[in-house]
Amino acid sequence: RMSSKLLGGPVMIAQMAGESARMGFSTLLGFTAFFSINLGILNLIPFPVLDGGHIFILLIEGIVRKKVSVKVKLALQQMGTVILLLFMLYITFNDVMRFETIARLFGGG
Repeated sequence: RMSSKLLGGPVMIAQMAGESARMGFSTLLGFTAFFSINLGILNLIPFPVLDGGHIFILLIEGIVRKKVSVKVKLALQQMGTVILLLFMLYITFNDVMRFETIARLFGGG
């Protein structure tokens, strides 16, 4: 079982991009391509707010042959946005806590 502490956000991505750049242009280009493909795949997850969520709703509408109400779509989008933002904050907090000075301020290091 993997720990959520292993998740990396913008800070870790920036560090990895910097390391890739130090290794050379081709490594940076490979990292950028890998990152872009990963973002594309993650965007297809059937989660409200993401493109995969929109596709999922369209599939449901096609199967039941009835439109999902705008009210339900809006509620799903708002709920998905809140969950996604909380997840992003959690990952960014984990990233920042990897810095010893900041971790000590919050009692984690």
